[in-house]
Amino acid sequence: ENFTDFQLIDVINQVTTDLSKLITKYKHSLYLNLNNDIKLTGDKEKITTAIRNLILNAIIHSPENNNIYINIVSNKIHSVLEIINTGVNIKDEELENIFKPFYRLDKSRTKKED
Repeated sequence: ENFTDFQLIDVINQVTTDLSKLITKYKHSLYLNLNNDIKLTGDKEKITTAIRNLILNAIIHSPENNNIYINIVSNKIHSVLEIINTGVNIKDEELENIFKPFYRLDKSRTKKED
């Protein structure tokens, strides 16, 4: 493992910059509320990949001209990274499966990344 200290806001800014052309292609509006920066210790590359995948899914699985919100919400005990899109809702019975490797929702509801 390659653990380092890094700021979560730096990862989010890097990923959203890298995906900005795709966001524009889908005509989405991106709203960032990153007032509460979080210092992490971990494998920055793996965390970046995970966050990129979540944001990419929000982009490609929302109908055109929708909003994507990325928020860091913190209190004295916990911090939460929220990536919210207005795309397809996931059925409650499928939620438990979304973090399984290679799990896909009904393929008829997905779009391909160009």
